[in-house]
Amino acid sequence: MNLWPVISVLLIIVYLVNMPVYARDKIEQETLSFMASFSGALKKCTLHLYKINITDEILNDGRWTHIYWPSFDDDKKVIYFAAKGQLDQDANSNIYSIGAQELDQAPELLIDNGRYPSLSPDNNLLAFYRHPNQLFIQNLKIMSAKKAVSDIANYQPSVWVSNTHLVYIDLNNEVVLFDVQKGGKKKTGYSDIVPGALSPDGDRIVCGSSDGMKIYFYF
Repeated sequence: MNLWPVISVLLIIVYLVNMPVYARDKIEQETLSFMASFSGALKKCTLHLYKINITDEILNDGRWTHIYWPSFDDDKKVIYFAAKGQLDQDANSNIYSIGAQELDQAPELLIDNGRYPSLSPDNNLLAFYRHPNQLFIQNLKIMSAKKAVSDIANYQPSVWVSNTHLVYIDLNNEVVLFDVQKGGKKKTGYSDIVPGALSPDGDRIVCGSSDGMKIYFYF
């Protein structure tokens, strides 16, 4: 079964309520299992016949708030997400990790002052936003981070298109293709759209308009 039409519908639904989502490439009896952030809590969900059903809540025990933008390493079964502790409402958003089989344990703090974690397709690099206007790349093998660019638009995500390239929105609201290895930038000629997620076949990115009212596909 072709997953992309199903994921596209799911992302459209999620984007319209301003909630990011991660979906696994696994279909069982035409049911898609995924994790999504709803109302600041991470939840297990299923999508069947275009209907979303919430099956369980994760990390909603009173200690966490503003949980969003989950990303999943299917090889190591690790979830990366941004959140901040409920006991300190003024704290910066941080990035945490937790094993998918260890959801009853406390998540591990991975990156201070980070937002919008995004895994490369090979699961070796984690891109994240740091305010203001900074995009960092964390090497998960050696646990070392370096600043990649300093012209990303405020509070915007990046999306990997390969293991060496990602796209982001610059200060002029233009979509930029960035070469992680060489540091080169290339303007795509498109603006006022926000990258959301790469399709499973790697051919297109689902994007939202800057006003949150429209959905685009970037090829």
